[in-house]
Amino acid sequence: MTVVATVVCFGDSNTWGYSVERAADPVPRLVTEDRWVSVTARALGPDHVVIAEGLPGRTTVFDDPIEGEHLNGHRLLRACLETHKPVDCVVVVLGTNDLKSLYSASAWDIAQGAGRLLDVVAVSACGPDGGAPQALLVAPPPTRVTGLGAPFEDVLAGADARSRRFDAEFSAVAANRGVAYLNAGEVIESSPIDGVHWSPQAHRAIGQAIAASVKGLTK
Repeated sequence: MTVVATVVCFGDSNTWGYSVERAADPVPRLVTEDRWVSVTARALGPDHVVIAEGLPGRTTVFDDPIEGEHLNGHRLLRACLETHKPVDCVVVVLGTNDLKSLYSASAWDIAQGAGRLLDVVAVSACGPDGGAPQALLVAPPPTRVTGLGAPFEDVLAGADARSRRFDAEFSAVAANRGVAYLNAGEVIESSPIDGVHWSPQAHRAIGQAIAASVKGLTK
């Protein structure tokens, strides 16, 4: 079958497929078919190539002074797009790691970081015929770390309150740039186990929702 569209999913550990239920495993990852990117690929069908570009710890624009600057999504996005071009659509699902206390970032700051990524997509010339790929900005669901104690509340101090502002701030960034937007918080909740990752059921739900949004951009 002829490929209609190539879709790059650029995100963090939830796009990578981290499994909170398997946190003690050497590689705590959901089986491939349970990850949201795989769910999206099945929903879109064989005429779409859906590429998972998820990295645990990835931020929008922040260098991690402890784990390394390679976690800065802004540094790597252009190379990612160049690798997979022509790219018809880029799905950006980042922001949760930006909530770490060490960055002292507000929801507005984090949304602006996501906007920088959209700007990279817009000028990348990595779309069909050298144009810009379509973009879908996904606001992560609010975190649920309150009451979990250390290390969650230490690493993500105040994250729950700040992340509840994601929808308002991310939607404004998407509207300002004229790109598609999805509020994941309307579809799923973060796991109550660690407050940030998604259950297999959540992966299925958000994968279907993202597929529906992407269909409107690639038909």
